[in-house]
Amino acid sequence: MSSAASLPLTNPASFTEVGYASSGFIIWGAALVFFMIPGLGLVYSGLSRGKNALTMVTVSMAAASIVTVQ
Repeated sequence: MSSAASLPLTNPASFTEVGYASSGFIIWGAALVFFMIPGLGLVYSGLSRGKNALTMVTVSMAAASIVTVQ
């Protein structure tokens, strides 16, 4: 007899319940990521030449907007 057959079955409906705490954690994490993106653009602009600094920030914000729409 295989070991998979002896595993206890769980009710899949019990995993669908989402509380306020888990939703708040996801929203908080998303907010931190959205604050991180302009900072990443500033780091990239610091690593590039001065005339390309605005372009690097724009590229980071454009990538963030594309990911948000997806």
